Amino acid sequence: MDLDNVPKHCRPGLLAIAAKVPNYGVLAKIPAEDILQRIADGTLPVDIASELGVNKSAISVRFAGDPRYKQAREIGMEVLLDQGLAEIEAAGDDLNLARAREILLRRREWRAERDFPHRWGQHTQVTVSQGDLGERLRRARERVIDAAPQQSQDIGPVKSTNA
Repeated sequence: MDLDNVPKHCRPGLLAIAAKVPNYGVLAKIPAEDILQRIADGTLPVDIASELGVNKSAISVRFAGDPRYKQAREIGMEVLLDQGLAEIEAAGDDLNLARAREILLRRREWRAERDFPHRWGQHTQVTVSQGDLGERLRRARERVIDAAPQQSQDIGPVKSTNA
């Protein structure tokens, strides 16, 4: 940061602000297609940001309104899930390695469910059949009316058997 034209008394404050502001400059110089392709290839945005030396949220902020970003993340998640399954299958007889890879795959699956529920989330389907509600209500009323006299019948005085 060039501070030659900044008064000396302002420099500490400016440096403090600059330390807190994400470094979006590096990210702006990279074509969007390159970053989106890396995400679609399965590289997590946080890893790309770390490599570029920018804030963890810089990529998400840059592409927040871009529909290609969500699509790239979804494709990247599919790549990671496929990769995790392939790694488990490749582990062979090494039980600890297979377990570790299975745990990694389960974490990826969990993340996929949360980030893309329309594709990997659990779907509950409820089917409501609409019949003739008026007819159903009439039949229910008849059952209640037919049952009412049976409940109110007087069975007479109770005789004691201890006489």
